Amino acid sequence: MTTLIVTIDVEEDLLDWQVPAQTSLRNLYGLPRVHALCRAAGVRPTYLCSWLALTRPEGEALIPWHQDAECEVGTLLHPWSTPPFDANESRLEALPASAMPASSIERKLDALTEAVQARFGSAPKSFRAGRFALSGATLQAIERRGYAVDASVLPYRDGRSDGGVDTRLAPDVPYFPDRQRPARRGRSPILEVPVTVGPTRPVPEAVVRWLARAPGADSLQDALAQVGGPRIVTLEPGSAPLRDLTQLLDACVARCLPMVHLTLRSSHVAPCDSAQSAAAAQLEDLVTALDRLLGYATTTLGMRPRTLTEFAQVYLNG
Repeated sequence: MTTLIVTIDVEEDLLDWQVPAQTSLRNLYGLPRVHALCRAAGVRPTYLCSWLALTRPEGEALIPWHQDAECEVGTLLHPWSTPPFDANESRLEALPASAMPASSIERKLDALTEAVQARFGSAPKSFRAGRFALSGATLQAIERRGYAVDASVLPYRDGRSDGGVDTRLAPDVPYFPDRQRPARRGRSPILEVPVTVGPTRPVPEAVVRWLARAPGADSLQDALAQVGGPRIVTLEPGSAPLRDLTQLLDACVARCLPMVHLTLRSSHVAPCDSAQSAAAAQLEDLVTALDRLLGYATTTLGMRPRTLTEFAQVYLNG
């Protein structure tokens, strides 16, 4: 049976990744609506929380959900908002951890991990690098701090233009990453559970890899889609038409994948100051898409929901 994993980045409001001098977290007030949809579908989401979400009052809504075992809480490293800060470090630029020295990552991870322990009374086991920019230094740092699972990889995607890293060659199934090049298989004990990215219909993996790396990949996929060909989409509500996302789920089941991993960001599903937050009508469409995807996965396709760490335990136990 395929496992359904839902991860939600719980983060501050951002204006097109431009960090304001006074950062707000108004989008977090929309989380109860999202959590209610998950609860109705029998889904226990994994909330990956930034430093501000872990230390400001707006993030306290997660405490009773965690106490009632309705979710898992992990960490989301946004270096620009996570202390301590180096003397020459810009706090107004959303630089990912992959662009920072290893010593700075280590100290910030200590603070982030301790913030989860302080608020929720237990050490986090799941992690995501902000902007999906997982570096070897970050992978090694979470390994030393007892994390078990990472959720930072977007297969078939080149995120360098958006502040991330190139993970087009990364596996689209769970794997143990290389400590220097996390997008490749290696010997780290951290289980990488990549976000589900793939074609809207079953095609040979070699074809998907070629589509992801071909010059003008997006235009090429658009042209192919016009004649019934596959399109590579990310399992994120609002990132593609609902039909494409349900077809991706169908393709995953046809391939007998052990899991599908749906992700979204708190700033996408609630009103806030972020340019990435949808307008009112679009916001309703996105929430509706989330509701329908959860129902389609659990009811129509019979997927079993698990948190990130739960899936890792089941997967590693065979």
